[in-house]
Amino acid sequence: MDDVDGLLEEMASWLTKGDESLSWSVHLRPHMLRLMAHLALFFRRTGRASCDDLIGLILEAYVQQLVHLSRTDLAPVYVAQLPLPDDQVALYAQCLVLVDQQSETCDVNERRRYLSLAQQVGLDVKAIAKRVVATLCRQGDVQYIEDASLQVCSS
Repeated sequence: MDDVDGLLEEMASWLTKGDESLSWSVHLRPHMLRLMAHLALFFRRTGRASCDDLIGLILEAYVQQLVHLSRTDLAPVYVAQLPLPDDQVALYAQCLVLVDQQSETCDVNERRRYLSLAQQVGLDVKAIAKRVVATLCRQGDVQYIEDASLQVCSS
């Protein structure tokens, strides 16, 4: 009953159960993953959990699910709960790339809104924007960049 880290290990194992070619979204219902994320955050906040890496795995899966369910407005709140700033930048940049690939109607205003949401919760918006551009360039989605230095406008 008092093995919180054991519970976190078990929940993290559920993220990869089943057929290895299938992702977590196939065998975990959205509400289950949401519960897991909130339990992990509760345990960390109360000081009962010592496995930040497992909490990070659970939060990452939940954030990816939010993006796939088009709940991108909630994603930065959970990304900001990751303990390491580098992990925050990597995950939110990955989310923005996924949004760009999923949505054919992702315009400039929507992109600004995503970065504004990230800024509101304290994420490093400049590092995120640079990571997104670098990823899109590697994927070949960007044909030409005149100036590789980015300036992120705050409105």
